[in-house]
Amino acid sequence: MLTKIFSHDRKYLCWAFFGGLIYAAGFPLLGSRIYFFLGPTLALVCLLMPLLSSELHRDRIASWSKALLVFSLALYLLGLYWIPYTLKEFGAIPVPLNYFLGILFSVFLLPQFYFLLPTIFVLNKKIPLRQKPLQWSVFLAVTGALFEILIPQQFPIHLGHSWFALAPYTGLAAYCGVGIFSTFSYFMAFYFLFSARNKKNILIILISFVIFVCLNAILGHWQMKERQRSPKQTLATKIIQANIGNNLKISAEAGHKDSLENVLALYQGLSINPNPTGPDLIIWPETAYPILISSAKIRTHSDAVPQVFGKILEASQAHILFGGYDLNSNNERYDFFESEYNTAFMLAPDSSLSAVYHKHQLIPFGEGLPFGPLNRPLSALLSNISFFAKGTEFPLFQLSKGTNFITAICYEILFPDFLRTYFANVSTYPHFIINLTNDSWYGDTAEPEQHLFLAKWRALEFGLPIIRSTNTGISVVIHPDGSESERLAVSEVGNLDLKIDYLNQLPTFYARFGNVVLWILWGMVVGFLLFQGLRKNKTTENCRAS
Repeated sequence: MLTKIFSHDRKYLCWAFFGGLIYAAGFPLLGSRIYFFLGPTLALVCLLMPLLSSELHRDRIASWSKALLVFSLALYLLGLYWIPYTLKEFGAIPVPLNYFLGILFSVFLLPQFYFLLPTIFVLNKKIPLRQKPLQWSVFLAVTGALFEILIPQQFPIHLGHSWFALAPYTGLAAYCGVGIFSTFSYFMAFYFLFSARNKKNILIILISFVIFVCLNAILGHWQMKERQRSPKQTLATKIIQANIGNNLKISAEAGHKDSLENVLALYQGLSINPNPTGPDLIIWPETAYPILISSAKIRTHSDAVPQVFGKILEASQAHILFGGYDLNSNNERYDFFESEYNTAFMLAPDSSLSAVYHKHQLIPFGEGLPFGPLNRPLSALLSNISFFAKGTEFPLFQLSKGTNFITAICYEILFPDFLRTYFANVSTYPHFIINLTNDSWYGDTAEPEQHLFLAKWRALEFGLPIIRSTNTGISVVIHPDGSESERLAVSEVGNLDLKIDYLNQLPTFYARFGNVVLWILWGMVVGFLLFQGLRKNKTTENCRAS
């Protein structure tokens, strides 16, 4: 049946399927660190080349829609194949329903394309884009990058992310974010599609590529030299990775004595330093402490601090940052809807509660639902979803030596606009970011490497080290130039005793102004195109008058 439906579009679908595979190859594949940085650019060419190779006709929009569906399916099969496993582990959705939903979700992997492709379709129908390839390539390139920024994605895998292969020579990231790299990828793809028959235009693409790479290299080299010249401070950290499996984790959270004792004994053993010189900060991952805590109670009753932390603090005299569950004191006593927060707590060496951060960006269908007022009645039917309360505050965590930082829990680190909002709400630019994560729901798949890969862009954009503590891996420190410290791999149990250098620095241009460069560029291109259109109309009118 599918063959019959798609038979007349077989050429488009084959190219689209191949393009989806190439797009997936632009991100870490199959649990490895291997990726092809020009993959997404070539993937867009594969998707659009057959559809732009002949004159448009009335039914071509259907061909484009089918091609995009096949493209997304190929991306899912090679790159995001871990979705069904997550649905089974995180949402308790059984086989084969989890695979069916995985295929269904693949339709929404790249929602920005559902806006970009119709834009190309309409423009190409009214204005032959090949007549002015440079102008329209720049317009569509910036438009595509802005669609990526404006249209929410569950797991953002933008066209420009793969340019991380150039790090540390990615200097434009601190000024324009990943958006400028997406813009250039779109530009190369569109300019090639609109002018591939002209050898001079192919030369323009090559020259543009060299200029773009050189500009990034020069800025990246200058930024590295500036960091080397700046006075540094050092923080001694101990990053804990206990590799608690989902069954043990859930059992401990349910209060089962043996499971709870096993989890806490493992974290305690990894946290206490046998050496005389201990760390300044001990870090546990997201939801590491399995029992509900009331931060309000701890602030008023010091004896409410769980015993395990008292032992660690007494032995180490360090601060400890840990993920856990905080009671929502605004709820009625027996109201279990949004009764808890996914939380980062920090305890000082004297066992006082220094700061608390409640997670803002909740994972749809895992930590809540996106249905507004319908969420409460649905919570009674969907017991596997946590339905956390959403945080509203932006605390600045401060250590006794004057070091300060912010936290981002799990996939919050993937959203630069969220972090820019956080920076705008704290009194000073932090020295680093700590990312507490639990990737146990994804198993031994490509997701942990992909999650880490995307998180590295925040270090480039904001010029800050990122300390990443995860339950099952990958735990690591990402330096401001994108390089890594030693790491704890997936399923590895251990700790990282690392001394991290940090600077007192001003916010990067991107941290202050976000995507303003892209908006200015888009406005300039639109203004130029409008001016050209008006001038052409005026010339036509003069010719008719004469």
